[in-house]
Amino acid sequence: MRAAIAIKAAPAVVFLMMSRCADALQFVPHLRVCRLRDQAPDGTWMLIEHEIDFGWYAPRVRYVFRADLVPDHTIKFRQISGDFKAYEGIWEMEADESGQHTLLRYRAYIDPPGFIPNWLARSTFKRELPQMLTDLRRRCEAEQVRRTQADASPH
Repeated sequence: MRAAIAIKAAPAVVFLMMSRCADALQFVPHLRVCRLRDQAPDGTWMLIEHEIDFGWYAPRVRYVFRADLVPDHTIKFRQISGDFKAYEGIWEMEADESGQHTLLRYRAYIDPPGFIPNWLARSTFKRELPQMLTDLRRRCEAEQVRRTQADASPH
C-alpha cells in the first residue's frame, strides 16, 4: 500500500502531529485506544499500543508497534505483538525549499488478522487511507496557521 499527500505545514508540525497519541485519535479512522507504552530517552523510538474498532462486522483489533523516529523526517514502524499477521511500513516527510510545506509519503505492508477477510481489509484501507490523510492534512495546516499567528503576534 502506498500513498502521498502535500501538506501546507512544516515537517516539524507534521511529525509532531503524527507522533502524539492525542492527535492520532483525531485523524486515524476507528482508532479507539492509543497508548504510549515506552520510549527511548533520546526520542529515537517509541512503543505504541493501538486498538481499532471497525464496528459490528469485526472484533476489535489490538496491536503494539515500534516506531523508529528521525524527527521531522521519518517514522518507520513494525508490529511487535498483536492481532495483525504483519504490519510494517514507513512515513517519510520531505520539505519544500521554503521549509513550510511537506510532501508526506506512506508505504506499508499489512497482513490482516485471520478473522478479517483480505478483501475486506483491502477495501477498508483503500477507502479510509485517503480520508485519514485528508484529516491529517487539515489538522497539520490548522496547527501551522496557529503557530504562524502566534509568532506574528506581539509578545
